Amino acid sequence: MGKACTALHFQRGLNLSIPIVSDILHFFANLKIKTKLLGAYTLISVLAIFLGGAVIYHQVRITIEANIESELTNATAAIQNMVRTAAATSIKNHLRAIAEKNKEIVTNIYADFLKGLMTEEEAKLLCRKILFSQSIGKTGYIFCVTSSGIATEHPNPGVVGKNFLNRQFVKKMIEMKTGYLEYDWKNPEDVALKPKAMYISYFKPWDWVIAASSYREEFAELINISDFRKSILSLTFGKSGYTYIKDSLGNLIVHPFMTGNYFDAKDKYGEYFVRKICRLKNGKAVYTWKNPGETIERDKMVIFKYIPEYDWIVASTTYLDEIFAPLNTVRNIVFTIILLICVFVFCTSLWINAGVIRPLQNFMKQFALGASGDFNIRMPVKSTDEIGQLADYFNRFMDTLNNYATNLHLEMNQHKMTAQALRSSEEKYRTILERMEEGYFEVDLSGSFSFCNHAMVRMLGKKEDEIMGTRIYNCMNLKNCQALEKIFTIVRQSGKAKQLSDLELIRSDCTLCTVEASVSLRKSSDNTPKGFSGVLRDISERKKNEKALRLSEEMFSKAFRSSPSAMFIAALKDSRIINVNDRFLAVTGHSLFELIGKELSGNHFFYHSMDWKKMMASLSEKALIKNREITFLTAAGEKRTGMISMEQIFLWGESCILGAIEDMTDSRRLEREILIISERERQKLAMELHDDLCPQLIGIEVMTKMLQQRLHGNKGDGCLDNEADRAGKIRSLILDSIEKTRRMSRGLSPVNLTELGFDASLEELATYVREVFNISCTLCYDVSPPFEDITIATHAYYIVHEAVHNAVKHARAKNIYISLTNEDETARLEVRDDGMGFKTSAVFRGMGMQIMRYRAGRIGAVLDVKAAPNGGTIVGLTLEIDVSTGV
Repeated sequence: MGKACTALHFQRGLNLSIPIVSDILHFFANLKIKTKLLGAYTLISVLAIFLGGAVIYHQVRITIEANIESELTNATAAIQNMVRTAAATSIKNHLRAIAEKNKEIVTNIYADFLKGLMTEEEAKLLCRKILFSQSIGKTGYIFCVTSSGIATEHPNPGVVGKNFLNRQFVKKMIEMKTGYLEYDWKNPEDVALKPKAMYISYFKPWDWVIAASSYREEFAELINISDFRKSILSLTFGKSGYTYIKDSLGNLIVHPFMTGNYFDAKDKYGEYFVRKICRLKNGKAVYTWKNPGETIERDKMVIFKYIPEYDWIVASTTYLDEIFAPLNTVRNIVFTIILLICVFVFCTSLWINAGVIRPLQNFMKQFALGASGDFNIRMPVKSTDEIGQLADYFNRFMDTLNNYATNLHLEMNQHKMTAQALRSSEEKYRTILERMEEGYFEVDLSGSFSFCNHAMVRMLGKKEDEIMGTRIYNCMNLKNCQALEKIFTIVRQSGKAKQLSDLELIRSDCTLCTVEASVSLRKSSDNTPKGFSGVLRDISERKKNEKALRLSEEMFSKAFRSSPSAMFIAALKDSRIINVNDRFLAVTGHSLFELIGKELSGNHFFYHSMDWKKMMASLSEKALIKNREITFLTAAGEKRTGMISMEQIFLWGESCILGAIEDMTDSRRLEREILIISERERQKLAMELHDDLCPQLIGIEVMTKMLQQRLHGNKGDGCLDNEADRAGKIRSLILDSIEKTRRMSRGLSPVNLTELGFDASLEELATYVREVFNISCTLCYDVSPPFEDITIATHAYYIVHEAVHNAVKHARAKNIYISLTNEDETARLEVRDDGMGFKTSAVFRGMGMQIMRYRAGRIGAVLDVKAAPNGGTIVGLTLEIDVSTGV
């Protein structure tokens, strides 16, 4: 019953509303066109602008909210990373200090063991007590593993002796030996893996990798808030937005103007927003808050992230009214634009309505003009009503008439333009052919010239009238004629252009011209072949250059292969061997397969690994190295002496090194034997002077002395007194001869070197210089005995002897200083004087200097001669030597 009544009422209402709607539609239909246009245009415009403004307002609100939320999120993430970075740095420095301090402790205990103060087992036991007595944080400790992964020292006795090489972080420890390492670890009592930090230091004598480790979460107290407090508080959002840090209990860690605990803080709606943030730990929240000095609470948005290892919550916050302040401006702008557009639309509608009647009047005038023959007149179409349709029909009719007239004019103009373009194209084609550098020709099917450009005329060396009408085959020999005829046949059959290289033409002076040719088929208007066209490029000069280059490469290859010196070519950038000659293989004993593609410096070729680096540094500065002595190893491990020369060259598109090595081993051995023989002869001569001539002269001196005494005993006779005086003079001369003989023997050989040692011989030399030449000669040394090897001592003595002799004889020195020092297993023997110095260009020209350099090379020492800072000369001899053994 109720439903039936409802349906009845709805039917009655519908019946009543239909006449009302009909009346409204009839009212609008009877309105004037002016009113329709004004109302409809204004209503649509206002609705469109209003909807557009609403959409813009909504979109701007969403964009602003998304941007500020993104900015807060990024700032929170940046602060989170900043805190973690500061914590990681503090942890690393703390663990590093512990590890390095304990390594220092182990080193000191090991030093006591080396001194014999304790046994090695006692030393290790003491290290264990000290290491395991320490704790790092709450659960951190110190342990040691070997390079093989065995735990040698650990607080847990059950771990000691086990191999943990299967653990990834243990492999990383062994590989690093020293450094900082982070990994995840779970103790038996733990539920899940936790981040752990470790700093390791390596103690080589016992092969201990000492590790100081602890969980990272136990180092929160190491973090210095002041390191990043200023950076955090410098971040602001809007006018009063800021960032802060608190823990999960509501305690403020970092805040611009507040301290204390706010766990129970509530907003104006009674919500415990701090508890919510502490519960969620990560996310977004909106609450109300009033800053100090403000009168009302405002809505506030916060983005927060949790740092679990330190129980910190990092938050960035700002007020919503400051975020959406630009929206008020947008709203005001939208309403202002709507008002202005309404005014503009109203005025425009009046102007449009005023133009509805005017087109009807103009329409009649346009018909009159069209009837007079003016086909360009048109009626403006501003609507789709009858006036607009009539104007459109009129325009179409006039378009049709205008198209007929226009097409006729266009067709006539097209014929004129086509003829003109054809003439212009032919002129450009001829100009291009005449100016191009390549030769161009056209021949018929029999090969007779019908056209050729100037480049083709120059290429053949003939006049144009001599070429036209002749066959192209007349300009080449039989072999080239057959090749060209074959190309013509292929092009005619396929219809495609073909290339031909190394074609030789005969010039008018009977010289040959080598060309590259491209031949195409020419067709007539009915698409039948009528001849050929071709482009020729003169490559005679390129062929000559290629031939000269091949000849040069052959000469270089033959010279390289047949050279009596051991030669090699290596890449400059990585010393990769590119090629070697047979002499190089014979000298080194390597096979070609062992050398090609391998690095010269990494093939154990140089006995001293630093030789190659020094030569490469010198080569980069001077681009040339000449006659530098090196020691190299053969494939069998034999040590050889060579003289190397290298030069930078450019081969095969890259910078290379061309090197030549002369094997000087046999020459050096002969030189050494000659020097040994000469030394032996010098010693023999010195011994003969010292042991034979000197005693004989001493005997003569004694006899002369006795003669003088007998003559003096017979006094009274004047003649005998004169003879006694003469005998005294003879004795003085003999004494001088004895002294000179001793000097000669001392100069030829240090007779006391073997008996007294090197230092005593130098002392004797210094005494000799002081007594004989009246020159101050000072000897000081901190190594005794400096040389046990008599050969090294002999060569070193003669170098000092020669340097002192040069200072006395040539430099005219007044003071000479001889010093022998030792530092880092390197002995330094130095002779310094205050003489006139030397000229750099002539320092090594004298025989004495060359012998000194040779002696230094024989004992593996480095001789350097340089000017002293305050005048004079410094002669230095540097020798790597173990002073404990003297070798």
